[in-house]
Amino acid sequence: MTVFGAGADTRSVPNRNLVYEALILRTRESPAGDRILTMMTAEAGLVDVFVFGGPKSKLRSLASPFASGRAFVYLDPAKDFRKLSDFEARDSYPALREELGRLWAAGLVAELLIKTSGGGGDFPFVLELGREALRALDSRSPERGDYAVALFLWRLVGLLGLGPDTEACVSCGRGLSTASLGRAAGEVRGGDDGRGDGRDSGGMARGGGAGGGNAGRGEDQLAFAYSFGAEGFLCPSCARAASRGSSAATGDAARTAPGFPRGPAAEWRRPEDGAFARESGAFLRILPAALDWLRDSEKKPFAEAVMAGLDGPALAGLKALLFGLARRAAEAPLASLASGFLPT
Repeated sequence: MTVFGAGADTRSVPNRNLVYEALILRTRESPAGDRILTMMTAEAGLVDVFVFGGPKSKLRSLASPFASGRAFVYLDPAKDFRKLSDFEARDSYPALREELGRLWAAGLVAELLIKTSGGGGDFPFVLELGREALRALDSRSPERGDYAVALFLWRLVGLLGLGPDTEACVSCGRGLSTASLGRAAGEVRGGDDGRGDGRDSGGMARGGGAGGGNAGRGEDQLAFAYSFGAEGFLCPSCARAASRGSSAATGDAARTAPGFPRGPAAEWRRPEDGAFARESGAFLRILPAALDWLRDSEKKPFAEAVMAGLDGPALAGLKALLFGLARRAAEAPLASLASGFLPT
């Protein structure tokens, strides 16, 4: 991964000229009718600059959303005024504009970088992360776009300190492994109470969500869960206890963990429920393959990690999880998700 060196604001050259390694995220019009660019830069994070010239000017054409390269900026320190003097475009990612799903995915990348103030501070790394995401969206088939967006979101929430631990249950502290799946399977078998109806004593379908909502839907495998209240993953045993609204889950930590349900049954959300992430009591079912994808992606370069695929239910859960984390990172609604072009 190529990472650009960081400076204080930028490296200066004569005549108050500044040079930024930049990715253009957004253009908007000022009240006076001038164009303003918002750029993600390696040297200073988010930078707004004015662009002058008519609609047919070469500079306006070069400095368009998602263009990446070197930005030459004139600074008037007395007025704190920055004007784009030139833009040396190296990448423009033309395929983003050829398919609506790609364009909206790129818009989510840009919107989240803006709403998280440039990713929190490691600006050279965040700039390269944004470029890698757009490069993957531009060069891969549209079907791989989900993975490019997912990986961008996962790495960005990690940089912001919001990435959950993928190794241990936030409730009981046990490892999130295939062994925990086997242990939970034994608990389900032991809790059938001889009814033969596929439910344990708490009314949860084997491998399903609360009330057996997943039964008969091809989703009958045991799974992990993500708790938006506790901000972490639950092992299958604690997920089953959550589905019963039990305060007697395995381990003392489960009874005191923030967000662990007490009283009524926990409120489970399916991946298609876009509003779930705004509710602190919501739980999301996460299949083992999705959790493995998150772990494996941390060990690989971006371009390699996006090539690993998932089946439909695992991908749907992964997207719902990461879109929920993105909303929390932004601390505000995300227009790119509300549009409906990126289904959750």
